[in-house]
Amino acid sequence: HIRFGEHSTKMFSPLRISASVADTQQVVLYLASTDGDEPSVSDFTGSEIVYVPEFASYGREHFKNEVPGWLIDWIMQKQAEDTSRWSLVGFSRGAAWGAIVAVDARLTFHRVLLVGPYILPQSKREQGFIERLVTTLPKYNHKLCIVFGSADPWQPCDLVRRIQDTSGCLSYLYPGLG
Repeated sequence: HIRFGEHSTKMFSPLRISASVADTQQVVLYLASTDGDEPSVSDFTGSEIVYVPEFASYGREHFKNEVPGWLIDWIMQKQAEDTSRWSLVGFSRGAAWGAIVAVDARLTFHRVLLVGPYILPQSKREQGFIERLVTTLPKYNHKLCIVFGSADPWQPCDLVRRIQDTSGCLSYLYPGLG
């Protein structure tokens, strides 16, 4: 566990790594869909460090929670501490937050994968949010991938379709998957 004030992030390091953790050149930031959700890392043999910030949901519709205020500050601090190449992976609510994090001009990601990014609830709260996503996400071009399943209860909204159409990103719809 890594502490950032009162907040915590789990750090997973590869099972087999020839160099020290400090020499690792790849970092994956995993933004989970729900509290306690973690990447499947028990058999992880890659060379990346995986960070999984821990969040506490609140309210009746916790999937509409906004990005925790501390997250971007924590990422900025960690990115400033090393020269590793960062990738961002998010699922559902984590993908919605990932879209918001990815467009922050103070952060740098090599690749971004957003699976089921249900970003509509956030888009209604913040002035300029939609335009910032539509104009900034294209910087990732083919290093951004947005994925949905045809059986997802929430299909891509107009905003996601606009991002898909204007960003040059990769986009997949998997038949029969939720």
